[in-house]
Parts: sequence; C-alpha cells; structure tokens
Amino acid sequence: MKPFENAQSAYVFILPSRCNVVFDILVFVVQALFRRHRNIKEVQAELRSCNVQLCASEIDYLALAHRQATPRIRQKMEMAGGYILHLDATHETDAPALMSGMDSLSQFVLANVKIPSEN
Repeated sequence: MKPFENAQSAYVFILPSRCNVVFDILVFVVQALFRRHRNIKEVQAELRSCNVQLCASEIDYLALAHRQATPRIRQKMEMAGGYILHLDATHETDAPALMSGMDSLSQFVLANVKIPSEN
C-alpha cells in the first residue's frame, strides 16, 4: 500500500480494482482509536501483527477526518429535523455481511459493521 496526496490533500491508496482492504484498515484504525481507546503506537503494533504498515501521520489523518466530520453530520441532521434510519446488509457467498446504517434523508452512512450473516 502506497499513499499519495491528491489535489484535495486526501490520501488515496493504490490497490487492485474492487479491493476492500482499505475499508477494513479504516474500520480497524477508527475502532482501535475510538472504541478500544488505543494510542497511535498501539494501533501501529496491532497493524504490524496483521502485516500492514502505516506511519503515525497516516493513522492520525484517519482519526482527524473522523473527528472533523462528526459535528457537521450531526448539525445537518438536526437542521433537517432528525433522521430516518435505514438499515441494510449485503454480502457475497460465504463472506460476512456488511450491515450499514444510513440516514435516508441526507444519504449519510452513519455506521458500518461486519456481521456473520443477515439472519
């Protein structure tokens, strides 16, 4: 994985087409930082054990993007008078399902979680 900055200063990862590794890494980093309260060095160590190398600034960038978006999303939903929660799950063959929670009014994805099946 080799990141580079585009004109908008957002990191883009060069990976094969239809690859979902970046999403998995994003979810892992955000959960480690915000749900399990790990620091950047601990997240790096956990990622290394999975054979993934990210520098501290890349992990910090993911955390910053997550923190910066939350108040704006909340404000937009409040200005719209609330939200309508839409839940949906999708999966391929025997793979775990990806359950998504979305605000149907703004079309914002509020949360994603991998679950064993849709049943």
